[in-house]
Amino acid sequence: MTEDPRTLSSGAHRKIDGGRSGPRVPRMPLSELVTAIETVSILGDVNGVIVSGVSFDSRHVMPGDIFCAIAGEHFDGHHFINDAVARGAVAVVVERYVPLPIVQLRVHPGSMRVQMAKLANRFYGNPSARLPMVGITGTNGKTTTSFMLASIARAADRSPFVIGTLSGYRTTPESPVIQNSLYQALEDSDDIAIMEVSSHALDQHRVDEIVFDIGIFTNLTQDHLDYHHTMDAYYMTKARLFEIARCRIGVVNIDDPWGARLTRDSQIVVETYSIEDAVDLEMAAQGSNFVLDGIPIKLGVAGKHNVYNALAAAKAGKILGYSPNSIQLGLESFRGVSGRLERLEEGQSFGVQVDFANTQVAL
Repeated sequence: MTEDPRTLSSGAHRKIDGGRSGPRVPRMPLSELVTAIETVSILGDVNGVIVSGVSFDSRHVMPGDIFCAIAGEHFDGHHFINDAVARGAVAVVVERYVPLPIVQLRVHPGSMRVQMAKLANRFYGNPSARLPMVGITGTNGKTTTSFMLASIARAADRSPFVIGTLSGYRTTPESPVIQNSLYQALEDSDDIAIMEVSSHALDQHRVDEIVFDIGIFTNLTQDHLDYHHTMDAYYMTKARLFEIARCRIGVVNIDDPWGARLTRDSQIVVETYSIEDAVDLEMAAQGSNFVLDGIPIKLGVAGKHNVYNALAAAKAGKILGYSPNSIQLGLESFRGVSGRLERLEEGQSFGVQVDFANTQVAL
């Protein structure tokens, strides 16, 4: 994936390594770390073992790592423990013991990702508790909404950090990558984290141990049915973001029928947005003009879908306490995300737009 200087120049987005938990900064005794997870039994002595990273891909293990052997759909991490040990792993988390002379923490079958999230959260010191956290879910609009909100945050003199489609090989990476990224964001003095949260991430416990201050629901259209099988199951997975233990306030697109259902189903406080909030809406090829809460907005990206994205970002910005001026400036200074209805201007006498879409509706 090519990094686009326009979307990276803000500093909100940094490339995330998909294979391990990132730069090795903390160090923690295994005897302390093991108290974070629920083990069935332990093979070997945890005392005196120092952990300096959390890995789940044997190809990216570094000396001092603890390796989590995930039994996935296509590969079983237990088959790669030899490789992890050869690369310097000091302990492994397993669902079944392997005949190797290394400390092994055995967890219940099927619970590896749950325990890995707990492990990573403890290792990195629960970084999400020290940052305002915004999670964005929905079939379409997650990336653009996240960058619009980041633009608003910068207009409010904040330093946002964005995790999402442009960060790495997955929209929402595995829990050790997320926890390390949040830890690094704090080290870099970022003061708000904005994360795209996919349905796969919710179902596979990648965002476990994180409580989002705000959860945004953009829409739900047909996608990922090879995984979820039915739209109802797809919706129920997305709705997990808005559970009491996971999110404090919801921001929901009430014009979407699934969003309307979510407002009825949710047990947390929900604030809604609708296209009707964009008063005196005028749309053109270069962008849209509308009035929001009495503030005129000149949006420099085209399409009704981007008006919806702007409404979601503005609502979240308001909840975060950003001023109307910051919301206006942030939205009006936003010039789009690479490959999302991106206008190319090279002095040609005709218009060119580059657009990328994962779904028919997005296209």
